[in-house]
Amino acid sequence: MMQYVSDTLNVLADSLFSMLFKSSEARAPNLGFSHKLTTTTKMKYILILFLLTSINQSGISQEVEMITDWNKATELANQENKQILIILTGSDWCTPCKKMDKKVINQPEFQEYASQRLVLFLIDLTKEVVFDSKNPTNKDYEVFKKKYETNELPSLILTDTHGKKIKVLEGKKFDLENVMNQLSNNNAL
Repeated sequence: MMQYVSDTLNVLADSLFSMLFKSSEARAPNLGFSHKLTTTTKMKYILILFLLTSINQSGISQEVEMITDWNKATELANQENKQILIILTGSDWCTPCKKMDKKVINQPEFQEYASQRLVLFLIDLTKEVVFDSKNPTNKDYEVFKKKYETNELPSLILTDTHGKKIKVLEGKKFDLENVMNQLSNNNAL
């Protein structure tokens, strides 16, 4: 049984290494000479590549939490002494909103800035919500739209820890440079 497992691992290591490096022969890193690598060495290289890939992907996928409860957002902002960025969007039907999500909200530069300085409060008017006048999100949207004097989607509204308006961001909300400049120039905390 042990021999079978060992043989299977050897075949697997050879196959994976061949796929990764197009040959079972490989150059030793930074040594400049060729040599036949043992199965154990190949498995170590494969494990290292796997770990590096996993670390890189987990770093990218970390997102700042989007809060949908205003009381929770203001409470968290007060506890952490952060400004609140209100995001009014229609994520599944509004083309500029989709662009903002992809080109700004999900970008590492924005994510890092937001994690350090902002609490993100989200009101998302999905297709489902728009056509259901009794949905509480619709009512929230109307309240925040009126309070912060904005009629456009997407809207980004920067407030202090208590919800007092600092600025309604202007221009293209799907332009990362535009959004980051306006946020960083209005960091009142």
